[in-house]
Amino acid sequence: MADRVKSTDARIELSAHGVPMVVQHCTEAVFTDGLAEFVEIDGAPVAVVGSQGDNTAEHQRPKVGQTLVPFPCTCVVLSGDPLVTIEGRPVAHESSACRVPDVLAPRKSGVLEVRDAFVFVQGQGLLRGGS
Repeated sequence: MADRVKSTDARIELSAHGVPMVVQHCTEAVFTDGLAEFVEIDGAPVAVVGSQGDNTAEHQRPKVGQTLVPFPCTCVVLSGDPLVTIEGRPVAHESSACRVPDVLAPRKSGVLEVRDAFVFVQGQGLLRGGS
């Protein structure tokens, strides 16, 4: 199973009267694009800065008469280890920052889940993408 982003993010919904409200939504994504082409860990491509994946979490259903304001739903790796690069890009690890669909804090660290890590850089498990 691939590693993933898992976060709770603030989104904006409009009430039936058009009043904006901040509502919490779940974000979950597996990185599937922009992964290292030639390096794999345990059969999965390594995620690097610029790797991205679409949010696949079930969103909270807007209440009757409300609409969700559109916001980019792609999660992107923004930082990695500056000392270890693959194909010219820093490798992503557990502490890497990501862009997530949050209107209040779109850049977050600590939202990556690395499962069964056995390759580490400076004590951080490397992030693998999905195929």
